[in-house]
Amino acid sequence: MSNAEPPAQWEHRRAQPPPARARSLAEAFRLAVAEHPDRVAVTADDGELTYRDLAARAERVAAALRAAGVGADTPVPLIADPGLDLVVGLVAATLSGGAYVPVDPAVPELRIRWLVADCAAQVVLATTRTAGFAPDVPAVLVDDPDEVADPAPPAQVAGTDLAYVMHTSGPTGVLVEHRSVLHLFTATDHWFGFDADDVWPLLHSVGFDSSVWELWGALLHGGRLVVVPRAVARDARRLHALVTAESVTVLNQTPTAFRHFQAAGPTPPSLRAVVLGGEPLDVGTLRPWFARHGDTGPQLATTYGSTETTVLASYHRLTTADLDSPSVSPIGRPLPGLAFHLAGEELFISGPGVARGYLNRAARTARRFVVRDGERTFRTGDRVRPLPDGGFAWLGRTDDQLTVRGHRVEPAEVEAVVNQHPEVEACLVTTTATAGDPELTAYVVPPPGVTGDPVWWERLRLEVAGRVAEALPHHLRPHRYLPVAELPRTRDGEVDRANPGHTTTQHLLTQLWREALETRDTPTLTDDFATLGGTRDSLRRLLCRVEHHFGITLPPETTTADPDEITIATLAADIDARTLAPPRSQDRAHNHAD
Repeated sequence: MSNAEPPAQWEHRRAQPPPARARSLAEAFRLAVAEHPDRVAVTADDGELTYRDLAARAERVAAALRAAGVGADTPVPLIADPGLDLVVGLVAATLSGGAYVPVDPAVPELRIRWLVADCAAQVVLATTRTAGFAPDVPAVLVDDPDEVADPAPPAQVAGTDLAYVMHTSGPTGVLVEHRSVLHLFTATDHWFGFDADDVWPLLHSVGFDSSVWELWGALLHGGRLVVVPRAVARDARRLHALVTAESVTVLNQTPTAFRHFQAAGPTPPSLRAVVLGGEPLDVGTLRPWFARHGDTGPQLATTYGSTETTVLASYHRLTTADLDSPSVSPIGRPLPGLAFHLAGEELFISGPGVARGYLNRAARTARRFVVRDGERTFRTGDRVRPLPDGGFAWLGRTDDQLTVRGHRVEPAEVEAVVNQHPEVEACLVTTTATAGDPELTAYVVPPPGVTGDPVWWERLRLEVAGRVAEALPHHLRPHRYLPVAELPRTRDGEVDRANPGHTTTQHLLTQLWREALETRDTPTLTDDFATLGGTRDSLRRLLCRVEHHFGITLPPETTTADPDEITIATLAADIDARTLAPPRSQDRAHNHAD
């Protein structure tokens, strides 16, 4: 770790959380088993387990792992589908003294092999179905572990030992210690008061750190964990039905997912806390919630954090007063024990929630983790500003990193795969909004002279999408691919990621726009038709030409719009949605959910 110390222009006074009653997750789980042996610990499509049964199965697998050489700080890749075996495996790796490395079996095979190789695994933890996914490494089976004739005594796990290695952004694994996870729950206990009556859905893939909050939030407090099938997690109506049927009390979602959950039905009566995080919050989307509940309904909180700060680093209880500042994306105050420091607008975080660093990435660790006043401090890359109430508002990023539905995305990783196609000249990946939801969009520069050929472009788009699906998990796959003549550049010659530039659709539409207005001037993307002199009649003629030229039928809200409601940007988005979006069968073939 570097000894550099970031300049701090502002620091929040630190409040200390109560001490954890255990030194490790292993010890804390065993305490929960002793207190609640006969309570149901986990429910899944394939059955349920009490705490006593879960512990018995997990201890047996943990013994097999120790016999295979697993000990402190040993990475143990876990490859298992959502179900009882997944939870048993996560607990077993923890009890063994090793550090679990979650590997979603739904991601491409090349990705699985890379993840296993990256942590130099001595052994993988798998099921009978998934054992062959890492053929070069010996496997301990969760569903059929070898009997250990003379098992070693339970591992003594220290708070500074690794609890897990999480790959959430690009190829970089984050090293998180037991004490950091324990701090997460001791620091938030006074806000939520979790106990054995709580029911938590394991809604997120274990490859993402929201699962840490869900899994251990249930199992450290004697609560019940409900493993949510992938298909249910992707469908707001089915998820709403599950939350209601299972009497879920604590729900963790991104703001985007929660917006769909709200629309799926009335608030389930069992729900007592909703925790939002993973992406910036537009507080205006919460108006339906507050219209329904005011400030007296289930606790609604927004949080901020990252894998490097162990899921959550700040908390803000949302109320109707937040609606008075719709332009503010609040992230709240630091958790007790953590401190926020600002260098300009960039946020640095120190305290017990900060991870150890990155797996096998010494240079990256030195850049992002520094020592401040003797404490490990993480340089977040996020821009924030302090608010009068002592909290903070999120302003954006200092780098190119993107957030899509709670997943961190390094665009360069996606661009590298797209650029491997021999016919792609260049690529830029960024986010666009589709029906209010953020989606990844890839702007692709094809060879000169073929940008406007729809047959050629469709072939290239399908080939590129296929390559991406073979190499990258679902959250790294662009939803749309758009052809552009060239990538925009700043005055310094760098790619201008803030302005992907005119797409081919926008370029062709600009020509039709100028003809309809009988002008040589080039309109901007945001000039409305009326401002440039267009009338209702000339707009109707333009829209007829657009439909004929692109071979589409525009939606009624577009064909009946007034001239001052139509811009090149909005009209191009309508056209692209009907001509360039992947066919539904391709979505299913290449975009299965994590």
